[in-house]
Amino acid sequence: MKKPILLLLACWLAWPLLAPAALTIEITQGVEGALPIAVVPFDESNNAYQPPQDVARIIADDLRRSGRFAPVEEQNLIARPVQAAQIRFKDWRTLGVESL
Repeated sequence: MKKPILLLLACWLAWPLLAPAALTIEITQGVEGALPIAVVPFDESNNAYQPPQDVARIIADDLRRSGRFAPVEEQNLIARPVQAAQIRFKDWRTLGVESL
């Protein structure tokens, strides 16, 4: 009775040594160019709560660091729409911005 238990225990302990998993990541292509995008600052004038940090800046920085987006700098924004009806996409396309 002891031998089968010892054999089973030995197999169980040796299992991780017999089955190593190798992970290989092969990068074959990079991103050609980042997509121009505009991140409009939030209108916080009517809110009782004022966030301690600039939320739009945090979002723009995160998108930039992903490497897939190129946010337009805040000083280059042509408008600061608060509602969707105020957005005029043809104006934004003059900056090369395809997403807002």
